[in-house]
Amino acid sequence: MRVDDRIARSHAIHETARARLRRTFRRGLLADGLTEGGFAIERNAYEIDTAFVDRIGDPSGVHVVICCEYDALPAIGHGCGHNI
Repeated sequence: MRVDDRIARSHAIHETARARLRRTFRRGLLADGLTEGGFAIERNAYEIDTAFVDRIGDPSGVHVVICCEYDALPAIGHGCGHNI
């Protein structure tokens, strides 16, 4: 994914602040970007609408987890820069 694409996604996340588990727009932005980059994304992972996962390599090997947390503050939005 190009730097311009990542910046555009960051701005889109910031402009559409949502509280709690109502972040499917963000999940879509990130999962779509990874899919475009060749990842085989499983959406709605663990029966959570806002989660996605991709698995590569030997399942008995090292596990790396990236947790993206984009909850916004009511009436403030992304006051902590979570969109970045």
